[in-house]
Amino acid sequence: MSKKVDFIFPLFCGLLAYIVYELTNAQGLFWGDGGEFIAASSTLGIGHAYGHPLFWLVGRISIMLSPSNPAAGMNHLVALFSAGSCFVITLLAQNWVNDKFSRIQKMIAIFTAVGIYAVAPTVWSQASYVEVYNFQAFFLALAVYFLDRYFFRKGNNLNLFASAYFFGIAVTLGLYALLLAILPLAMWVVTKRKFNLKIFLLSAIFFIVGLSLWLYLPIRSAIKPIYYHWEKINSLTALLKYLSRKSYSNEVHVGFIGIPFTFTKTLKLLFANIGMWGIVLLIFSGWSIISDKKERIAAPYFFSALFLTLAFILTIPFNLTLIQMTEIGVYFIPVFLLCIPLFIIGINNCLLYTSDAADELDGVDLGGRRI
Repeated sequence: MSKKVDFIFPLFCGLLAYIVYELTNAQGLFWGDGGEFIAASSTLGIGHAYGHPLFWLVGRISIMLSPSNPAAGMNHLVALFSAGSCFVITLLAQNWVNDKFSRIQKMIAIFTAVGIYAVAPTVWSQASYVEVYNFQAFFLALAVYFLDRYFFRKGNNLNLFASAYFFGIAVTLGLYALLLAILPLAMWVVTKRKFNLKIFLLSAIFFIVGLSLWLYLPIRSAIKPIYYHWEKINSLTALLKYLSRKSYSNEVHVGFIGIPFTFTKTLKLLFANIGMWGIVLLIFSGWSIISDKKERIAAPYFFSALFLTLAFILTIPFNLTLIQMTEIGVYFIPVFLLCIPLFIIGINNCLLYTSDAADELDGVDLGGRRI
């Protein structure tokens, strides 16, 4: 696509998503952790561990802009960052659309792939009220986009550093994001890019800089004014001890008996979120990756999405209670994000097969005689 469309079309997709999310946005406090997050943001306090410091800090800004209805202010914030994720994944999708297509074909392909993600029930619902998962998805999308540019678009080292930084921020919003570390490893294996220890160490520093937002928790606790404080983490030692815990919940978790539940729940989530059309596109892209050497460059996305899915299926029962497990759909948002290039490859093949069929029919009348 042209440089102008490269920038304008993602903005259009992001703006359209924002309009949809705002039209379906909650008008005030809804449910879940929203009340706690609003209280923490209003007082610059601390909510439940492991903590979401950036969400609370940015949430404070949104509340200042909407002092009469702080819940609505943070709802608008979530809608904005949810739409921002759609903007970033549109940029990512443009990297994978077939260059041989016309501008209209490219737009249709990209709009279809991004649309599947944007209106997926789990993603859409998380864009409607105060919750952290779509906020985290925005930073994960940025990390994946810059990683894609570095490995597949001949990007410079700054792309890798930006990816590491945004990945660090994403981890402060949810530890399970660490599982996405499989993606750069898979990209490095597929592209056979030369390992550079200096670049690796610099990337690690940028990751730590993003991760350092977690220091807000012990620093804010050390100040000790009267403010909202759900769980007291008053030192770095206490924070590290919390992060090293074996289970997300202190209550009795489900264990092995929950694996069949997470497996069937995952299948239902996939069908409910990406639909039959999304499943077909994944089958097309999976077949292309296996049969076509040129398409195997997208294998890191396929295997990373599969790895995350299996990891969630196998580990969620050991970290959550049965009640918590009923809401596991939010943990699959990163999987949906990784499917964007795969959707595009599937659409590429669909359009190519359609074009080939049209070329074969061109010049042939109904009787089968070539004109």
